[in-house]
Parts: sequence; structure tokens; C-alpha cells
Amino acid sequence: MAEARRRWGVPAAISAMLLLACAGGNADGRTLYVDGQRGSDRNVGTSAPRAFRTISAAARVLRGGDKLIVGPGVYYERPVFGDMGTSADKPVWILAQPRGKAIISGAWKAAAKGHVKWTPEGDGVYSTPRAEPALFCWTDRNEFIFRYMTLKDLRTRKVSTPGRRGEVIGPTSGFTCEGGKLYLRLPGSKDPNGRSVMFSSPSWGETPTEKIVQIGSSHVIFDGFRVQGTGTFGVVCTKPRATVRNCVFEYCREGAGIGDDSLVEWCEYAYPGFHDFAEATRKLNGGRLVVYPLTKAYHPRNWYEGSLAYPTAGNDDPSPKRVTVRYCYIHQVFDGLMLGGFEGSDAHHNVFEHCYDNHVELETWTRAGRMRNIRFHHNLLLSCPGGPISHQEPDHLEGPHYVYRNVVLGYDAHGLDPWVIIKSKCYGKGRGFYYYHNLFWVRSAEPYWNEKNWPQEWLKTFAFKNNVFIFTQNLKRPTGPRGTEDLFKAAGNVVVAPGRADKAILDALLRNGGKRLDSVKALGFRGAGKLDFRPRPGSPLIDAGVKIPGFNDAARGTPDVGPFEADDDIGPHWPRPRRTAFNAADPTAPGVANLSPAAPSR
Repeated sequence: MAEARRRWGVPAAISAMLLLACAGGNADGRTLYVDGQRGSDRNVGTSAPRAFRTISAAARVLRGGDKLIVGPGVYYERPVFGDMGTSADKPVWILAQPRGKAIISGAWKAAAKGHVKWTPEGDGVYSTPRAEPALFCWTDRNEFIFRYMTLKDLRTRKVSTPGRRGEVIGPTSGFTCEGGKLYLRLPGSKDPNGRSVMFSSPSWGETPTEKIVQIGSSHVIFDGFRVQGTGTFGVVCTKPRATVRNCVFEYCREGAGIGDDSLVEWCEYAYPGFHDFAEATRKLNGGRLVVYPLTKAYHPRNWYEGSLAYPTAGNDDPSPKRVTVRYCYIHQVFDGLMLGGFEGSDAHHNVFEHCYDNHVELETWTRAGRMRNIRFHHNLLLSCPGGPISHQEPDHLEGPHYVYRNVVLGYDAHGLDPWVIIKSKCYGKGRGFYYYHNLFWVRSAEPYWNEKNWPQEWLKTFAFKNNVFIFTQNLKRPTGPRGTEDLFKAAGNVVVAPGRADKAILDALLRNGGKRLDSVKALGFRGAGKLDFRPRPGSPLIDAGVKIPGFNDAARGTPDVGPFEADDDIGPHWPRPRRTAFNAADPTAPGVANLSPAAPSR
């Protein structure tokens, strides 16, 4: 675990590349310009007055050591950056300037500009000829428009889902693709003629599937763009040593596809309006949250399941290695981050909010993935009605997985309460799942998922040490044979369970020096309402933990319980701001430290 504590920064090759590129790159490199409003593709692009008009034109001439500056505007194109002859000392920096003002859109341009003629079909439904389907639809007010599978479903809004979920009432607005036409009903049944309505490309299983940005060289920095509207990847980097930073991925099924030795930082990943969609359909269904049956159960191929970062490896290829995801904001999506698609990789100082299935998945669904040596630490996880953390791959998940110093607040004012904290379907070749120094705060939940028909030996691979568990209403016993609670390792945990608590699982969590408290107030946090979970002087968490070899054994005295030591300086990056913020300044600027390895908390 000492390695997990030390490996905080990014691979040295990535840090060196960022510093070199942002300092001006190769001395022989050029600075090229794109201006979507005043440029021309007949220009040479070597100065702002002679800028290209499209990113695609610049991509054809960009070479190792160059810097590309893309001006404000909406670029309806799918640029392909091929082999640019890059290397460690000749990286390419593709920069939106100012950051956040250049949008690369995979949306249908005519509809986005309000140039499509829509024909009224009754009941507030309009149609237009369009053979190509779409995965996402949204308006210029970021209203999420749900995709129905048939025109009948769009009209009736009654959706049949398999299993016990039965019939679900869908949202009043929606769209569908049927018989060579797109059918659309906007919120309030508004007339779409003359309005800006965005339709993305379709997802896998339909054609044509389109990636928005494709990068075929290593040592490339993609920085500061808004990428919108695709059923596949927003940007895909097919070679190693890519950096994707300061980017906002909206209505993209996958944000960034990356390979070995890559970095994703200060990015945002969201389906804007998805939370409003969830709340509206909750009201239509008598207060029952129906996002899961409306999306995963109703749609084929799990269409809304995605990830900010996703491996570029094929189904039978080894997973990419040494990937870092940090300082990102992931919200209003179905799944947040599939970190298990990588090996020897980590994610830290990210904020997850309103992810309706899992915040983070430490598994992968590729056949060759083994999910080895993954670290998930110093993250803030908010409002997940599914399971915040998932290890769901029994066939070839190997581990080990280190989950430490995270804060998991499982519910919000809307009652998004997880049924389980850890989706732990990871029996098989498990080499250890280590949960150290976390805070888990939920109303009523099982601490982990178990089933009676699973091989129960898997529980021996789990360890819970120095965590704070808060169950304000009910600590539920995981289903499974009684007595198996004694199989996992536990030490130094503090459990707050003022309501109901299953005795078997409570006693198991409190083994080896654990404590039970009756109220959150008794924990003595400095300011839980401000997400400051450092213990105040006199808190029962102080000096109540156990030493964990290679992890906290260098701490002065006895370690405290929970994600923070009493005297920690939590720094400016806790938590990462929950807003669109382009915080990764050029690494050569004075005072910028977030590209260098930081000193870890003890």
C-alpha cells in the first residue's frame, strides 16, 4: 500500500510533456490558428489574421512541436488528427482560447440552427424526414429530451419495462426515430420550427456511429474545449501519452477515450438536464425514482451508460495502464467513471454528483480486462441512488483495489438514497479490496452486496479499516448466509447507527477496536455542512485508528479515523468546485502547482 500512497501525481512523461508544450514546445514548432468566424481554409494558418476556418484544415498540417490555437465559436465538424510525428520533445498542444469558448459539436447542424421544417402530427408531436437516428436530444436551454423507442410510446408516455418494474410513465417531452422520420415533442408542446434543437449521432448498435474528435498521435494535449453530442466518444486518443484537460463533455456517451500513460484533469462530464428529467419522472410516478427502468431496462444496449474516461483498447486487448483522472466534475449522468477499464491507474480529487447507477465502476466489460492495481482516493461522492462504488465482474476481476480517504454522501434533499454502498459482485480471482479511512454517510443501506448463491470465500478479500460509517435510519444486513459477516477483515471503524442496525453486520464492522456512536454530532466534525470532515479537538475519531503497514504507519502518533487527520490542511482542491471552471492554468504560470505531484495526506 506504500506504493498507493506515493503514486499521487502523474507519470513523469506526462508532466514533462505538459511543461514543455505549455512553455512553447519545440523551438522549431509553429503556432497555428483557427478562427471559425473570420478565417478561411485557403489561408496558411500561421497568424491570427491568416487563420484557418475549420479545425479539420489545421489538423491536416499540424506537426510535432506545433501549438494550435482555436478561437471562439461552434465548430460542426469531426476533426481527425492523424500521425503528426510527435515525440516526448515534440508534443502538440491543441488549445481553445479562451478556454470553454470553442465548441466542437457532433449535433445535426441544420436542427441546431433552427433551419429544419417540422410538420405537426397532433398531440404536440412534430416530425421531419431524417433517416439517421440519434442518442441524445436537447435544447439550447439544456432541456434533456428523452428518447422513446416507438412513436406509440412517445404519444402515450407509457413504457413497459422487463421484470418487476412493470409499466412506467415517461416524461411529457421526448423524441423517437421511426420510418425514416424524427418525431419530437418539446417541453410544453412548443412548436420546434425556428427553434434550436440538438440531435447527437447514434450510439453503438445503430449507424452511423461517429466520434467527434480523433487523435492518432501520442504526446498530444487537448485543452479547453466544449465537446457536445455523440453516441460514442467526445474525443478518442488512439495512441499513448495523451492529456485531456479543461474540457467539458456534454451529451457524449463517453467523454475521452485514452490509452497508456494518459491524464484526464479538470474536465466536466454531464448530460445537462438529466437531473431535472429524473425529478420530473419521479413526480409522474408517484414519487418513485424511475431513471433506471426508463433507461437501462427500456433502452437496448444500455445506451446511457458511459464514462468520463474510457479505454481505447478493443474487447480482446489488454487494458491501458498508468492512467490518472483528477480534479474532474462528473454529474447528471447514469454512470460516472469506469476506472476499472484501466490497470495500475488512479482517480483522485474528483467530485461525483447525481450519477444514477454508479459513481465509479472499478470493473470493465472487456473480455481481456483484469482490473489490477487500481486506486480510488480523496474523492467526493454525492447523491447516488444506485451503488456509489462498484466492483461487478466475477469472472476475471483480479485487483487489488485500494479505496481510501473518500467522502461518500449517499443521499440528498431529494431522497436519492443508495440501496447499497458497495456493489461487490467480485468473487473470483480477487486479490484484495481495501477500504481505508473513508466516510460513508447514508440513510438506509447495506454496506456491501452479497447473494446466497455466490461463493462466500470472496468476502475474505475485503478489508474495512479506520472508516466512519453513518446509517441515520437503518444499517441493513447484506443478504447471504448468516455468519459470512465474519469473513471480511475489520479494525478501527466507527459506526453511527441511531436507528435500526442489524446486530451481525454491526458487530462485524466493530471488530478489533471499533466504536459505535449514537449521533452524527458525537463525531465532532469541524463543519459537516461545509464538507469539512476534519475532527475537532476532543473528537472520538482522534487517535482512534489502527496502524496499517505501508499506508499510515508513518503518521505521527496513532492515526485518526476517517478521511482526514485533525491537523490536515485540506487545501484548495477539496472539494473540487461544482461548476464549470477551467482551473488548470498553464503549468509555467506563477503559483501553479496542480501539475506536480502533491504531498499526500497521511
